[in-house]
Amino acid sequence: MSPTTTKPDFARVFPPTTTKPDFARVFPPTTTIPDFARVFPPTTTKPDFARVFPPTTTKPDFARELFISRPARLEECNEEDMRDLPHALEFIISSFPEFNALERSQKDILFRNFFLQYGCLECAYWSIVFNRCDVLFTLSGNYIDLNNLDFFFGNIDPVKKKKMIEFMEKTCKTFCDTFLKNAFGLMSDKFEFYTLIGYVIFDIALEGQSDECLAVCKEVRNRLMSELIYYYKNVKKIKNTSGRIAKLMQLPPLVQRASNKFREDVEISHIFGIYIFTESFYDLVFAKEPISNGTIAQAINGISNGIAQSINLNTSNNGYVTGQVNEHGLVQLL
Repeated sequence: MSPTTTKPDFARVFPPTTTKPDFARVFPPTTTIPDFARVFPPTTTKPDFARVFPPTTTKPDFARELFISRPARLEECNEEDMRDLPHALEFIISSFPEFNALERSQKDILFRNFFLQYGCLECAYWSIVFNRCDVLFTLSGNYIDLNNLDFFFGNIDPVKKKKMIEFMEKTCKTFCDTFLKNAFGLMSDKFEFYTLIGYVIFDIALEGQSDECLAVCKEVRNRLMSELIYYYKNVKKIKNTSGRIAKLMQLPPLVQRASNKFREDVEISHIFGIYIFTESFYDLVFAKEPISNGTIAQAINGISNGIAQSINLNTSNNGYVTGQVNEHGLVQLL
């Protein structure tokens, strides 16, 4: 077979074309965007978190939530009184340097006058916190159940217990009727409570009070009143400041009368041999000896060393703490 010099005519078999494949005809273009809005319609309303987590306008009552009050017994109350004594002194020293600058005899006068009134005032404060006036709250926040005084006196001789219950029922009923029920509504928050404590500490017109001590007490009271007015105007935004102060100042006379009545009851109980309170407590109330001596001195000396270490003060021999403390006074407690 003879060879050929011609190439296969692919152009005839596969003729060339100048036109591009009509992909547009096969896949026609669109000018519309997929309607996602129809599939996922937009919303102009925010998720109703308020319905799921409803807001509250009341603050948590930490005193009620973090502390569980319970009925107390006589032995506990007597221990608390003596245990709270040095802590009350620590509170005064660290808050009011003016107290520590006074003579020892003047400190004794102020502190003895303060301690019983402090107990009455704190009882009223806990009653307001827990909204109860049918029980008597102790310094620790526990309470004396007036409807079950048999539990309060515990395992005491039945004959003595009967006398104690009769005496205690009368005393507590008088305290509730003349003081506790009248205290409701007069004190509304912790700042007012601390202000009243300052007023009770630096009382005036006390027996044996020196002119220097009297001047210091008046100065501190004026400063407390200035702080209270500032608090009402700038923090609580109270318009009728004078009216609120007048209402609050009804409490100090009530506290004083209640503490005086309690002091009388303590004395009567000892006269008739109804020893509800310890001898140390009796000595404190009736000033048989200076606070810095005798049965109470060990408690104060023990705590004063701890105070000196915590706030860099020096401890004197008479059981009190001397040195410089923070001058912000009452406000530092808040």
